[in-house]
Amino acid sequence: MSSVSTSQPARAGAGIRLLSAALVLGICGQFFLAGLSIFSDAALWSLHGAIGGGLSLPVIGLLALSLASPSARRYRRSTVLLFSLYCLQVLLVILGRELGLAFISALHPVNGLFMMGAAVGLVNEAFGGQGDRRA
Repeated sequence: MSSVSTSQPARAGAGIRLLSAALVLGICGQFFLAGLSIFSDAALWSLHGAIGGGLSLPVIGLLALSLASPSARRYRRSTVLLFSLYCLQVLLVILGRELGLAFISALHPVNGLFMMGAAVGLVNEAFGGQGDRRA
């Protein structure tokens, strides 16, 4: 029984670390693809969109882990923030396109910066933030 109670927190923590690192790499890739689309090949915008949709997987996975696992509960605030920023990211593209308002679409990369900050913060918390616990 003790192996179950110690392995569950370890698995949740490993999942948070893996998914948060994957998210940071994915967001970096998104910035790279956006730049490549602007400066090299505009056809890459469709790949940017597809990968952006794929980033929902680590975002939803992080949220699910933080809600389902008591040992990952401390990441809940960060994962809810990331989920909210991701939803806003998608909404900015849709609203900007549907309303024809470029300034709304222009907030998409700004929100991407906020997403990157939140994801890096979660990585820091998951990998190294344990050393600064106070009683």
